[in-house]
Amino acid sequence: TYYDEPWLPIARQLPYFQFPHKVITRKAQLDGQRVLRELVTEEETRYDELGNPVWHRNALGAVEESAYYSVTGEAENCPADPLGR
Repeated sequence: TYYDEPWLPIARQLPYFQFPHKVITRKAQLDGQRVLRELVTEEETRYDELGNPVWHRNALGAVEESAYYSVTGEAENCPADPLGR
């Protein structure tokens, strides 16, 4: 599934509206038309207002969280980028 809002024009969509929110992958081992085994995995991702991934749960259930800071830094949390990038 995606973050798009079908009733809004593209100019008013969120910056990350084309990024996947949830990805479900299905794999099957077949014998002709008969399914012998099936594996279904699910991953989920959340983004900040600029489209940076801030939360991700992989197919095994492990969660990764990320934080992004301004190049000027943020008091106790992150020093300024010495190269100003």
